[in-house]
Amino acid sequence: MAIMNLKLQLKTNSAQRLQSLIFIAFTILSLLSLGLLTGILNQNFHNRLREDMRDRLRDIVALAALQIDTESHQALTAPEMEGNATYAKVQATLQRICESSPVIYYVYTMRTGPNGELIFVVDAETNPDEIAHLGEIYDSPGDVLAAEYRTLSQPVVEKNFYSDKWGTWLSGYAPFYTSDGQRAGIIGIDIEASQVQAHERRFLLTALIVFLAIIPLILALVWYASQRLSAIAQSTQEALHISEERLDLAMSVANDGMWDWILTTDETFFDTRYYTMAGYEPNEFPGTFAEWEKRVHPQDIDIAKAAIQAFVAEQTSQLDMEFRYQHKDGSWIWIRGRGKIVARDEQTLESLRAANQAPLRYVDPATGEATEQYPANPNGSPGGIAALTDPTGRLFGLMPHPEAFLERTNHPRWTRERLPAEGDGLALFRNAVEFISSGE
Repeated sequence: MAIMNLKLQLKTNSAQRLQSLIFIAFTILSLLSLGLLTGILNQNFHNRLREDMRDRLRDIVALAALQIDTESHQALTAPEMEGNATYAKVQATLQRICESSPVIYYVYTMRTGPNGELIFVVDAETNPDEIAHLGEIYDSPGDVLAAEYRTLSQPVVEKNFYSDKWGTWLSGYAPFYTSDGQRAGIIGIDIEASQVQAHERRFLLTALIVFLAIIPLILALVWYASQRLSAIAQSTQEALHISEERLDLAMSVANDGMWDWILTTDETFFDTRYYTMAGYEPNEFPGTFAEWEKRVHPQDIDIAKAAIQAFVAEQTSQLDMEFRYQHKDGSWIWIRGRGKIVARDEQTLESLRAANQAPLRYVDPATGEATEQYPANPNGSPGGIAALTDPTGRLFGLMPHPEAFLERTNHPRWTRERLPAEGDGLALFRNAVEFISSGE
């Protein structure tokens, strides 16, 4: 009972650890994904908001340019004219434009000075600490205005925020003209950067609130998913464990041992039954070809090695032989050794088919297609291959079924049974030779 309780506790702890790992992994992945999505949405909103603000400002400044009294503006040529009736008339127009939209902060006009410099003409501002005076040189314009003010012919907006001595702005500009088509000046409109940034902060705050609100739902969904996945993984693991126990039991009852030989690397593996069936302790001696060879009966070793060499050379696709093997107590026991070619990948099978090195296949009688299913394919050979040839086609190897042996020494029990000199399998080769010789 104590052992059963211990196994149950270990099983429970393992399931809980697996569920916790799945929960943590999925939580991190979900939060990272949600955070990335929130960041992308915020960046898209940021870009879209600024683009919309630039489009809106371009429209505002284009309409504002049409409202300027260009004749009055042309008359303002000297700094001492600031504050006179003509100046006040133009300034009143600019103030109405400024009051028409809550996003507008400054409205002013400019022209090119006598030395090619950019100078202010009229400013809607009345605060003496902030007003740009008539004739004052604008020495810190934005990049777009600095590059285009001499030739500006259509409304433009700065691509990015810029800063001057009055603050940080997003500004738009448009030319206005006299009645004879001459450019009289440029009107500029500023939107304070903090207004745009306030919109961006509000959206970011909203996105963060939504992000935080969704987290509990994500955690609940991840917890449920982790429980389901953990249950599936645990069920799969238990099924695999049961399958392994059944295989071990079946091999134990059949007194079979299992071996694996990787021909490309010459690595070998022998399971526990390989040793114990002959009275040895597991891994009592190295599981190598040389150790196996030392324990095979001297009268059987040449036949066994010949069968293996034919198998390795792909003259046969399956190994099936019987030999005497030395028990740990010194006696001899009969062993039946079996093996078959296992293609490690589809590319190997394709190369055999492409080179026409698989002339015979096991086929499903109902479909005529190659099959790996029993009983049409009695040994489950990959790709339904029943025979192989070498690249020249002159060396042909057939699956070594005892009932289809070529000559008596091919049979695994030829030393213990009275067999005919020729087996039924030889008829296949004789028929092929006779067919080719007949020239039909």
